[in-house]
Amino acid sequence: MAETAATSRTTRETVGRPTTTLTAWTLATTNTVGFVLAVLVPAYASGGLSDVLPSLNTAVGVVAFLALWLVVGVTTHWVLAHIDPSSDSAVRLTLWAGSCGALAGVVFLVGIVVGLGVPAAVVGSFGLRTVVLLAAVGTPIAAIVGAVVGVTAGLLDVVLLRIADRVTPRSDRR
Repeated sequence: MAETAATSRTTRETVGRPTTTLTAWTLATTNTVGFVLAVLVPAYASGGLSDVLPSLNTAVGVVAFLALWLVVGVTTHWVLAHIDPSSDSAVRLTLWAGSCGALAGVVFLVGIVVGLGVPAAVVGSFGLRTVVLLAAVGTPIAAIVGAVVGVTAGLLDVVLLRIADRVTPRSDRR
């Protein structure tokens, strides 16, 4: 097992992949905030949140944001561990970003269903069948939306990483 970790670390260092999680968490934070703003600002401006906002509180919003940030952070770290944004093909980058985005969408939906739907079913405001139906219908939708968001965020991440690579001084450049 130690040999596998050493080989993985050596492979990452030779292809130039990030060896720290700082890059992954920075990109995850950018992607999460960008997604939340892209969804909430138009919804708020159109008045679509006027019925929802009175029933929410700060704790629910913070927990939902942290859950989304954690899921996006883990999947971003996973993508960066398997691709090299500076040299991999666009097809490979798109497939990894889309699949990890779909995974993030489904995991976030499962978290919402478990965290909000199941307690609502137990208390009685929703039936358990309703929660299961919402999860069953929502899973493919979450996967599709997650894949689209993942590809979009992946393209943005590649651009940001390439810009950072160009402006960061390195000892091997002259």
